[in-house]
Amino acid sequence: MLRNLKKSQAVIAKNAELNYVANKLRIYGKAEKDFYKNLPADKLSTLVLLVDIEGGEFDLFDVKLFKALKGSIIFIELHDWMINDGDNKLAKLKSEASKYFNFTEITTTSRDLSVFPELRSFNDTDRWLICSESRKKLMTWLRLDPKSN
Repeated sequence: MLRNLKKSQAVIAKNAELNYVANKLRIYGKAEKDFYKNLPADKLSTLVLLVDIEGGEFDLFDVKLFKALKGSIIFIELHDWMINDGDNKLAKLKSEASKYFNFTEITTTSRDLSVFPELRSFNDTDRWLICSESRKKLMTWLRLDPKSN
């Protein structure tokens, strides 16, 4: 697991470098429930967190963490379909988040690959394969936006 974590972090760092945003993000290790204590307290209301931890989101997030991050914008990829009792865990996550956040569900929408000149010489199958993550189902993300006081 640690090896995959290091490899994933290296990929994120390289992608940030290629997109000229490496100086605008921080990559940390495995997120524990109190990870926010390692962040500057005055920055907690300006954070944008991207969470993709393959089902671990249901173990990580609870009311206490949502309260600590209540000023942040949080994107969480949901993996309820991968774990036991996923429906109930998702309902609990949404309920706890709703105390401090408004949330929107985001799914993949239609794509127009014809706008990319680099792909015009590819056949249809190859063009669509480029966009595929080979997911077994349509993925859903939650976008959590702080509730205004």
